[in-house]
Amino acid sequence: MEIFKVKKELREEIFYLVNHHETGGNKRANLLKNADSLSFFQVNLPYYFIRNNLDETKKRCIWGYHRLPANLRKTVSRFSYNDKKTTSDSLYSDILESRLR
Repeated sequence: MEIFKVKKELREEIFYLVNHHETGGNKRANLLKNADSLSFFQVNLPYYFIRNNLDETKKRCIWGYHRLPANLRKTVSRFSYNDKKTTSDSLYSDILESRLR
């Protein structure tokens, strides 16, 4: 980024966001974390399921679900998928059951 003369403050902000996109930490990092989690459920979940077994997919979904604030958990619960396997009762019941933990 130095080659392209990106200001130091912006480089530091980008570095911070990249390093904290999984955990959040400030308003912008939290926004990025939430967007990352939502994109997993909205876009990547069916592909993740193709590459992994049901148990691994459940673990990843539960982890991602717990990263989200309550209002975004409701959003995720309204997502639907064309692939019946992705929306299996077993997968969703485990995610919903994890709310109790």
